[in-house]
Amino acid sequence: MMYRSPAVQSAIYQARLYIMANGWPDNAPNWRHYRQLIRMYYVRANLSQYMRRTYGR
Repeated sequence: MMYRSPAVQSAIYQARLYIMANGWPDNAPNWRHYRQLIRMYYVRANLSQYMRRTYGR
């Protein structure tokens, strides 16, 4: 079981809401699509921290 920060959990929650609202592409549950959504929401929420960590500004 991986550790999940509140930021990751909120990203997962948003990804699930998005899928519930819009359905899966081709109506087939798609793990890669799900992970991409989670990453997108996570990065969007934490972009400034991510940039600071990566580029040290």
